[in-house]
Amino acid sequence: MAESRPLKIVWRSNGEVISTPKVVAIGEHTNGLTYTFASHDGFPKGNYELLLSLEAKNAKPMVRQFTVE
Repeated sequence: MAESRPLKIVWRSNGEVISTPKVVAIGEHTNGLTYTFASHDGFPKGNYELLLSLEAKNAKPMVRQFTVE
């Protein structure tokens, strides 16, 4: 059986965490991950950042930044 590792997902806006960080298990045979972050009222203008960090030795976090105008 393949070992799974936790993947932490964090959303930030203008440098502040805007939702409770979520942790999902990623296994050796995981081909993809679908994660939805939505707002009924839309997202305010500003700078946003998605941070994915796999809890594994030598793993570097992946960060994606975008702006809502």
